[in-house]
Amino acid sequence: MKKTKKNAVLQALPLTLPTGWGDLTGQQVLRIAYYFSLGVTEPEMLLRLGAEFSDLKPRGTRQRDGEIMYMYYHRTHGNVLLNAEHMAAIASALKWVVGDPGPMQAPPLDGYSTPDSRFYGITLEQYMTAEAACGAYLRTKNPHALRMLTASLYPRRLFDPDRLEKEAGRLSYLPVWQLSAVLLWFCGAKQALMKKYPYVFSTSEGEAPALPGDEVLLGLLSSLNDGRVADNDAIKRLDVHEAFYELNLKIKNSQKK
Repeated sequence: MKKTKKNAVLQALPLTLPTGWGDLTGQQVLRIAYYFSLGVTEPEMLLRLGAEFSDLKPRGTRQRDGEIMYMYYHRTHGNVLLNAEHMAAIASALKWVVGDPGPMQAPPLDGYSTPDSRFYGITLEQYMTAEAACGAYLRTKNPHALRMLTASLYPRRLFDPDRLEKEAGRLSYLPVWQLSAVLLWFCGAKQALMKKYPYVFSTSEGEAPALPGDEVLLGLLSSLNDGRVADNDAIKRLDVHEAFYELNLKIKNSQKK
């Protein structure tokens, strides 16, 4: 692949930046959500993220030969001077941040165990509860829906749907931007599920994949219980990957007939 001028400019600097969602640490996911919450312009957000992710501390500006230079300090490389071209290259390298999220590390929340970033260990009922909360937030922008989403995936103990409202209330002390980091991770992790279990997420008309809706849990249970309603509680407790694997296989085999 031919290197662009901006890539060449960036590679000439003593900086290392993440190249996609999969390169981020959980803490960096939190920082992206924080900068999104500030409402600053896209270039400013990307530049501030670039400086933070590459461990650059701003030290003001100076002029050199009539050109404005941006001064930073790096703990390994010392003082670093960047011109407008350098700054544009940094912003361009992080442009993916403002696109659709992909699989990434789950953000850590103080006082809570961090779930597996790919949903392993998450039950079917937990996942579908989070899906419903995600849909509710995207429709209403109500922060309570974000707390419900987070409470379903970051349970203090074992997931208990009867305690979900209470657990969501406990999360009121967290700023909305931290809860938004959970939403960002959840949306990215769903992309991996869609790729792994395409029949579960495809429409009957063969259109583009669609995410399950708020009321799909009953449909999933019906598809998996083979008519044994008494098995529903056990199915709800299945690992979401186990449940989706079985459902994906069932749908695939049914379409071959």
